[in-house]
Amino acid sequence: MTGRGASRVALLPVLLALAALAGGVATAQAGAARTKLDQALRSLRDARAPFTQTRSSSLLGAAVTPAKGTLEFRTPRLLRMAFGGPAATTILVRGDTAWVEQREGKQVIRTSARASGAPPLPFLEESVVVLEQSYTVKETGARSLSLTPRAANVPWKRVDLVLEARTGMPSRVVVLQRDDEELRLEFGRWTVNAGIPAARFRPIFAAGSKVVEL
Repeated sequence: MTGRGASRVALLPVLLALAALAGGVATAQAGAARTKLDQALRSLRDARAPFTQTRSSSLLGAAVTPAKGTLEFRTPRLLRMAFGGPAATTILVRGDTAWVEQREGKQVIRTSARASGAPPLPFLEESVVVLEQSYTVKETGARSLSLTPRAANVPWKRVDLVLEARTGMPSRVVVLQRDDEELRLEFGRWTVNAGIPAARFRPIFAAGSKVVEL
């Protein structure tokens, strides 16, 4: 496994962490951001958006070279996250099972999303009320939220979210981990409920790929 590939596998819990977004201190427009996210979740059938991912920490110093890709989602609980570049990697999530395909090395890692200790994505929940079963959701602005996990045994301490005005989907997600590392995802324009086919999320890989169980 290449260094970059291993890094992306390690990021799987963080990627899944996108699913539980929430907030900080209530403002004069209390309820606006919560309502916007709730409406987006309740009406969501499928969604697609390009993203840019960066990582930084006090140990890493300067931010690592950004990785670009595309995130796709379809109910119920189907996720595809494809990274471009020379070490192209695709992550498929179906319920509690995840596959990480590293095309360069023709290797696929099959693992349990729940075993990784990661929460479900916010896209994979039906409403903000469901999210609040696992997270404290607070508003920090008219379109911003911050989430604090209720459980102590998760690898991140807070997730900050900025919502896109048009759709209520996240335009920016910042995950602050307990080891002082920060993961930031900047999303481009979201395409929502356009009808992404279920075939996009089937665990079908390149011929000759070796599947490794973890």
